[in-house]
Amino acid sequence: MKRKLKNLVHKMVIALALPQFVFAAGLHGVTLPDSDKVDGKSLVLNGLGTRLASFLGFKVKVYVAGLYVEKKSKKAEDISTSDSPKKIVMEFLRDVSKEKITKSWEEAFENNCKDKCSSHQVHLKKFISLMKEMKEKDRMTLVFHTDRLELTQEGVLPETISNAEFSDIILSIFIGPNPPNAELRDGLLGTNS
Repeated sequence: MKRKLKNLVHKMVIALALPQFVFAAGLHGVTLPDSDKVDGKSLVLNGLGTRLASFLGFKVKVYVAGLYVEKKSKKAEDISTSDSPKKIVMEFLRDVSKEKITKSWEEAFENNCKDKCSSHQVHLKKFISLMKEMKEKDRMTLVFHTDRLELTQEGVLPETISNAEFSDIILSIFIGPNPPNAELRDGLLGTNS
C-alpha cells in the first residue's frame, strides 16, 4: 500500500513539474487550440466546421474553420451581436487558386449581404483583391472587431477593412442563415452533434 501511495505521489509531482499543455480540438486532421487571445481578451473555441464544395457531383473538403468567441453560444445572433472580438481560423485541406477563392467570397457575399450589397461593393473589392492562392495546410484568419475586419493569410502581413457593417456581413457568411454549406455553420455553432 505504501509503495502504491509513493508511486502516486511521485507521478503527481512529475505531472505538476511538466509544462502545462494547451488542450486542442481537431477535425479532418486539423488541430486548433481550445483558446486564443485577441486584443488582450481571452477567447474560447466555439466549434469547428468544414467548408465543402461540389466537384463532379461529389462533396470535397476545402478547409476546416474554427470560431473563437469570448463566451460560447449555439446561437448565431448572440455571437454576431456581441461587442467582443471574434476570430475565425481556416486551415485549407487542399490547394485552392486565387480565382476560386475570389469567386467563392463573391458568391457568399451576395448570398448574405441582403439590402446592403451595393453599399459595400468597394469593401468587397478591396477584400477580394487581398486574396491569394492557398496551399494545403495554409491558414487564413479573420478577426472581427466592433469597427473593422482584420485579414491575415499565410505569409502575408495583416490587412484591415475599416467598416463594421462589412465585417458583420463577412461573419454572417459563416454563421448566418445562408452559409456556403450547413456543415460549416453547424460545426462553428456547435449544433452539429
